[in-house]
Amino acid sequence: METEKIIEDTAFNLLKLTVIKLPPDVKDAIKNVKTVTWLQDVDMLEALWVFNVEEFGPSTVAIDSHGNNLFEDVKRKAEESRTKIYEKLGSV
Repeated sequence: METEKIIEDTAFNLLKLTVIKLPPDVKDAIKNVKTVTWLQDVDMLEALWVFNVEEFGPSTVAIDSHGNNLFEDVKRKAEESRTKIYEKLGSV
């Protein structure tokens, strides 16, 4: 159990310092790692991280585990509306 704690602490420090570029408010909200799953089997970015956080959010999930992609949805809706918007502005 002590080895797992050392691995989690080391991975957490690496996570906060180097690999993932987190916004400062998100980085500061992460207080510690509750668990890390698959860290020995995959790299740090693919591991499943469970954090203890304080004052985190609100946040937006841009891409979820079902393949929904907020960026692509907004882009598609904007393209669909482009002609109507230009007509209202008198640009078409």
